[in-house]
Amino acid sequence: MFRASRSHESINVAADLQVGYSYNMDKSIPYKVVHRKVKHPRLEFKTKELTVIVPHGYDPAIILQKYDKWISRKHRLIQECLKDAANKEMSDRTLGDLKDLVGVYLADVCRDLDVTVNKILFRKMRTKWASCSSHNNLTFNTLMARLPDDLVAYIVLHEAAHMLERNHKKPFWNIITRYANDYKAHEKELHTYWYLIHDTI
Repeated sequence: MFRASRSHESINVAADLQVGYSYNMDKSIPYKVVHRKVKHPRLEFKTKELTVIVPHGYDPAIILQKYDKWISRKHRLIQECLKDAANKEMSDRTLGDLKDLVGVYLADVCRDLDVTVNKILFRKMRTKWASCSSHNNLTFNTLMARLPDDLVAYIVLHEAAHMLERNHKKPFWNIITRYANDYKAHEKELHTYWYLIHDTI
């Protein structure tokens, strides 16, 4: 799974909604609290806002204190991406153009990696650019149509690599590095475009 990722990030530790708006421990990062019927509390940055999802009766201050450094680090990254977004332009390719482009890149990378895709799907996705199922079905976010070619190619590589390595441990990144030495720059660019695109839809 390739989260916008990883623009959408969450920490899982371990509906009835009650939404609030306050600040974290350094009094500078806005968040909202959502109470749900969940077993474990978690933190999510789906777009620009921190969401604290907790079981009923759970004090959100507990998880905010425990993961304060993660919250601050993620918030700084988002602010950097928002600043960078001001200098970015989005592609105006059609969905058909995106499908053709993905098809070309996917054929090349699958040949290089010696992997076979079962199905290729396209749909609008709320929290990630693309995903790879256990059956090698690849799903691509239609919002990728707004991305520059090099980032489309990187997402395709990322998902194809998941057909060999399902998680994001070292063997996975070793595969990515063989084809994209600057993958960290691509990851940050994808964060930037995620916020840029979602500010326009």
